[in-house]
Amino acid sequence: MVDAGDNFRFALFDSNGQTKLTDDNYALAGVDGQTDNWRGYWYGVRNGTGTGSGGSIREREAAMAAGEDNPFTNSTGSPGVSRGTVGGSAVILASSINGDNTGPTYTGTMTITKTATGNDLTGSFSGTNSANANTFAVSDNTSPFPSTFDVVGFLNGNALNADQVIFQDITVTTNVPEPTVLGLAALTAAGFAMRRRS
Repeated sequence: MVDAGDNFRFALFDSNGQTKLTDDNYALAGVDGQTDNWRGYWYGVRNGTGTGSGGSIREREAAMAAGEDNPFTNSTGSPGVSRGTVGGSAVILASSINGDNTGPTYTGTMTITKTATGNDLTGSFSGTNSANANTFAVSDNTSPFPSTFDVVGFLNGNALNADQVIFQDITVTTNVPEPTVLGLAALTAAGFAMRRRS
């Protein structure tokens, strides 16, 4: 499998009043009127050989311009605003071949904690094929910032050349112990398995 850039990304979004899809139709993910109102954060995995490449912490914050309906877009002038870079070590992405289930699995976490001035974002990404791990940490104090989340999102970019990505043990939790305590939303997705055809 080609291991390039930050072409694997995971996210928490607020659908922002947009009607959710009722069918598992992935073709609609970047179609006008389906996901263009979404707001939230995504992590782009820092991967590749050597020192690695890519990797980012981004916020989708403004209305999409015409032709920019993909909620994960990084294109210039889009609402994919950079909020920080990725620390830790580059994670080498690899896959099983023809569904033989011999490839590594990956675990990613995202935690968003509301503060008095914005949101604190932390997280990680690692795989069973290496001791390397990405680390994510940034404070977003630029208003407006998302405060509710009801969509989990994943991007498997074309440069990865993966035929299938299988997700297991995806958990989303929120914790607001009492009205005066700041809220926390977390995404944990364990067992990302990538497959490619030989």
